Amino acid sequence: MICYKDEKMHGFGDLTIEEIQTQIDAYEIERFGEKLPEDFGRNIERKPMIYDIELGKLVEIK
Repeated sequence: MICYKDEKMHGFGDLTIEEIQTQIDAYEIERFGEKLPEDFGRNIERKPMIYDIELGKLVEIK
């Protein structure tokens, strides 16, 4: 099963890997207006953060 953030689930059935990838590509184009690059979201610099209840916001962990 493939589950996207919109919580729709799409089953595989008897599809081949290529058919599944084609459906994923079509869904990305429908959802985002374009096909997402292979490295989408992987090159983001992430900093560890924690929620400070006194400040009421996320702060960087030092």
